[in-house]
Amino acid sequence: MSSFIVKHWHGRFSLPISFWVNGVVLTLVLNELITNIPWARLAAEYPKSCSSAVIFLWLLLLPFATWQLWGIWRSATAYLRDAGPTMWGHLAKLIVVVAAVRIALEIGFIGVPQLIQHGQLAVGRDPLGSYELHVIHDGTELEANGVIAFGITRDVRNLLNANPRIDTIQLNSNGGRTIEARRLRDLIDAKGLTTSTSQGCSSACTLAFVAGKRRLITRNARLGFHRYSFPGISEADLQRQYEIDKDDWRSRGLNAALINRAFSTSEIWAPDSEDLLKWGVVTGFMPSS
Repeated sequence: MSSFIVKHWHGRFSLPISFWVNGVVLTLVLNELITNIPWARLAAEYPKSCSSAVIFLWLLLLPFATWQLWGIWRSATAYLRDAGPTMWGHLAKLIVVVAAVRIALEIGFIGVPQLIQHGQLAVGRDPLGSYELHVIHDGTELEANGVIAFGITRDVRNLLNANPRIDTIQLNSNGGRTIEARRLRDLIDAKGLTTSTSQGCSSACTLAFVAGKRRLITRNARLGFHRYSFPGISEADLQRQYEIDKDDWRSRGLNAALINRAFSTSEIWAPDSEDLLKWGVVTGFMPSS
């Protein structure tokens, strides 16, 4: 392996081998391997380890790309020296330059923001914030305030096990991690809990809220909907995530027009409480505290 690495670095492979095998094929194989890693499941179950893995891959990209592109460049140089000024050698060098610029932009606009996010997640600190859980109303209700951050589902499950009389979870949150919100949704669904909000529930919080057997809000509270976002996630990947949650909402009987609008707006959309009742998002109202 070391001789292969050194041989490519010094441009000792033929240009076709260097470009097509060590460049194109190797990149495609590695992309396929990385793409097939179950990132969503890993992020939900092992957020620190998953973030550490993402950081490792980003830090590996620069030396790997440098090795790959420099080897192709030197191979193209040797090709031009031996075969003369042919189109293929110059074209290979042009592609190397374009690839280098593209990688630099990808690192700057995607890699750096992801490294900042995952760097904090890797040490157990979510940059979105934290949450607080309180058992209220004589042990019959669990109040969750703050961010839907990694770990909230585990802590909610522990409190439910310790307080078997809880039948309602009050969600007061501006959102958080989509993956964790789905885990919380599944827990709420499995326990048959009522969901409620007295202050408001937006973004990822709504994914958990709609899982309630009954769904209650105060008349001055709002549910806020909008599209997801995370540095480096393509629109195609986001669309696949939207479909997962759209299917869940359809299965719960929510209005189709609401579902389509909720996953198509980039700004928070907060319908009034009567519309939420009409569209089946909430099943009733509770008095303001």
